[in-house]
Amino acid sequence: MRRKGGVGNSFLAALCAMELARRGVETTAIDCTAQKALRYYFGLDTSQDLLRFDASGEEPFAVSGVSLRDGHAPGEATEIAAKIENLRNRGGGAVIVDVASGDMALLDALLPIANLRVCMIDPGPVALNALIHLGQGVPLLDLERTALVLNLRDDTRKLSRHIHMLCNSAFAPLMIGSVRRDECVNEAVAKLDPLPKAYPASPALKDIEQLASRIMDRIATGVHEQEAAR
Repeated sequence: MRRKGGVGNSFLAALCAMELARRGVETTAIDCTAQKALRYYFGLDTSQDLLRFDASGEEPFAVSGVSLRDGHAPGEATEIAAKIENLRNRGGGAVIVDVASGDMALLDALLPIANLRVCMIDPGPVALNALIHLGQGVPLLDLERTALVLNLRDDTRKLSRHIHMLCNSAFAPLMIGSVRRDECVNEAVAKLDPLPKAYPASPALKDIEQLASRIMDRIATGVHEQEAAR
């Protein structure tokens, strides 16, 4: 999950993982960032160590039905991606990986095995400009297994409204939704509580529910297409 740092990748990864777990999907979330931000959204802090993503024989830390693993490690990106794929194949269910914004090597290694890449953008010109480079030479609308989400949508702001409309128009095949700006998100992190527990009526949670459904639909469609092509 990326393209630009600071747009809510870890937030989306954590909340989508919780929503999938709530629906009964066996879910693992792997934090491959040096910042270790993913755990904050589960109500944890950096003093609480997570089980390594390639460890075996131990039960991983679980919060809100999600198995949490630490995936930040030195080494070749291809080797890390292979271990993540092995974890997914061994355990089944859904595996959500939070990738640091600048870790191009790991992202490139994960893309061939990923069912879906979800990229967060914020309603500002800098994030929109970053989309130009998302495909690394491939036109944005030609990217496979890629979805866009607009985060921090604020309908009281003219620019935010216009960028929301632009994204839905120009990138319609890739857009799967948006998440409203919600101060409850940061307040829950400050309280070291998962958002669904701290603020169950949060508007952002309603948006995440819709996103989780669309992500599952995209993945299911992609799997069917791959099977049909064999």
